[in-house]
Amino acid sequence: MSSRKTRAHTPVDHRAGGPPLVLRAGPTEWTAVELIHVRSDRADAAIAASETLIELLGKEVNVQAAAIFVSRHKRRVATFVWITGHDAYAKLQHAWDEHHLEREHREAVEKRDLSLCRVTAIAGDPTITPGSHTVLAIERLNLSASRAAEVLTLIEKTRPDGFVGAALFVMDDGLRSYLMHRWDHKESLTAFRESAAAMQTIGPVGQTGDPYELYEPVRTFGAIMKTT
Repeated sequence: MSSRKTRAHTPVDHRAGGPPLVLRAGPTEWTAVELIHVRSDRADAAIAASETLIELLGKEVNVQAAAIFVSRHKRRVATFVWITGHDAYAKLQHAWDEHHLEREHREAVEKRDLSLCRVTAIAGDPTITPGSHTVLAIERLNLSASRAAEVLTLIEKTRPDGFVGAALFVMDDGLRSYLMHRWDHKESLTAFRESAAAMQTIGPVGQTGDPYELYEPVRTFGAIMKTT
């Protein structure tokens, strides 16, 4: 994971934007992924709370990079935080749990999932760029790491029209994954995901996990080094 150098983010600076995040795959690309379901009228508050929490975590662990996404219908907020491994995740989980004791009441969080993942495979250019006009989808797959990775192999072999990039985030148990993929247009995404080859590889949409949602990256962070 790398990003262009940027000024340090401060707790009062909640502007949209941030540096492009270049995704890499490898054994050290640990990523904490939080997905929350919220009321649509509380999505902005959830985004702001995630920004503040990332800044607070930077005091406890070395945050290598982070990104916050909101779904098109504003019912999901996804936060990806690149960290150094299990020890950092344990501290992150503790801080997240404490934060959510208040946050769940304030933002009417309906459901929350927090997982430790690793970026195990990429295809094309999966760079996360706030303000990008590409279509970005996040899909949860209840498949083994090797089975989920087959979809990236399929993409590289067939080079479907409109494909931009994809990354596979495999959960620590090796049995579930998040697939993040970017396309030029929604029609290209739909055509690929509903193709016979894709359905044979990872199953019909929603039958091997949660259906994909369309997201927009609203905030990214470069490295935040711990201060304590």
